[in-house]
Amino acid sequence: MTKPLLIEIAAEELPAIPFLKELPNIQTKWKKILEENNLLCEFDFYYTPRRLVFWHREFKIAQDDTVVEQLGAPLKIAYKDDKPTGAAHGFAKKCGVNIQELGQNIKNGNEVLYYKKEINLRKSTFNSESLIKIIHIKDNKTLLQKQQNLLKNGKILIGAIRPPTVKSPIFRVILRTNINIDIISKTIKYLEEEC
Repeated sequence: MTKPLLIEIAAEELPAIPFLKELPNIQTKWKKILEENNLLCEFDFYYTPRRLVFWHREFKIAQDDTVVEQLGAPLKIAYKDDKPTGAAHGFAKKCGVNIQELGQNIKNGNEVLYYKKEINLRKSTFNSESLIKIIHIKDNKTLLQKQQNLLKNGKILIGAIRPPTVKSPIFRVILRTNINIDIISKTIKYLEEEC
């Protein structure tokens, strides 16, 4: 399923020479970001000295499911006397599973450890008409305190916008598709809690 998506980046007037030097790379860099996040689609790029705009007529609201396959050490190294060695434990840890969940496969004629996982990257990017969620906050002090707590404790940066830019303080949460949905949900819950 797709929906139109408009991304508008407002800035103070961009210096002409550095902007014009970077201009040929902007579309390429944006395309690379979309590819890395399994969201590649056609888009148009527009700009002014104060705005960059990416217009997607058909933007996926969910990333495609993917299958991750990993090969580990040969079985003769992964097991000794039918007991898992450090190589088997390390591979299981790398895959984020217990040793019992590992399988076997053939690589270059040798039996090796194997792990296959289907990943549902997103059932939905977020249950929202927009990838930007606005959260109203009671005062500037609470706004800045929560922003600093998230940055300090969770290394999460959320846009805190204060008057006179807006009528009342708000958080502007950009719902990035490469961030785990649980992290987004917990962050939004925290921001919506009263202090």
